[in-house]
Amino acid sequence: MFLFLVNVLVVTIRFFFIPIESFTLGIFITRVLTYFVATVISAALMQHALKIKNNQLELIKALSTALDYRDTYTMNHSLNVARYAVSIAEEMNLSRGSIDIIR
Repeated sequence: MFLFLVNVLVVTIRFFFIPIESFTLGIFITRVLTYFVATVISAALMQHALKIKNNQLELIKALSTALDYRDTYTMNHSLNVARYAVSIAEEMNLSRGSIDIIR
């Protein structure tokens, strides 16, 4: 519902700032629906990309855990390296996105 209301607002504002020769209700509804479809598709693609990112992170964690359990001498090595890397990145005042990438 929020996305639909935002799209109606955007199309309404466009009609005030970018006037067209013939304003009809049909053109207005067509533009609202077109914007809404594009917004829904974009939101779905963003959710899909986030899901893929989370799946990749879970795979990396599983592989590092398997590697750590392979040898008791190096157990938790990957977690410790990640902790140190994040601490260093925080001390360098890097952005949250950069810290997540480093992790």
